Amino acid sequence: MVKEISVSMQPSWSLAVLFLGRLLIIK
Repeated sequence: MVKEISVSMQPSWSLAVLFLGRLLIIK
């Protein structure tokens, strides 16, 4: 399941991770 979701939503997943990472770094 995890692999399928990551493969089908790779762009959104990577963008979400980068976005959350920036928020954590800012805070």
